[in-house]
Amino acid sequence: MSNVTSANKLTDLAALCRELLVYRNKDMEVDMYIQRVTELDKNVLEWAINLTERNMRKLYETCAWGWNPERKVEEMTDDCAWYLIAKQKDKLLAFSHFRFDMDFGEPVLYW
Repeated sequence: MSNVTSANKLTDLAALCRELLVYRNKDMEVDMYIQRVTELDKNVLEWAINLTERNMRKLYETCAWGWNPERKVEEMTDDCAWYLIAKQKDKLLAFSHFRFDMDFGEPVLYW
């Protein structure tokens, strides 16, 4: 639990991997940033929630969990949630939602 507690006290994850937050090739330039959900722009969060529903709803509906939009929003807006956002200029491209947690007594990173 001490590792999870320490991880959740971090305020700037980007500082640990700044050189990895830029992708460039001859055709594309993608910048990325990492923010805790509490610092994330509300429009970006809304975009991420909508994208999750568009991409994942049918998959969830085929499993035992089912699709529960309120529960998914609660999970995505938990105070411990972090987001890795990829964008090209002002266009949002992709995101990853993650958090440090405990599962069956083991420290885990849910990504």
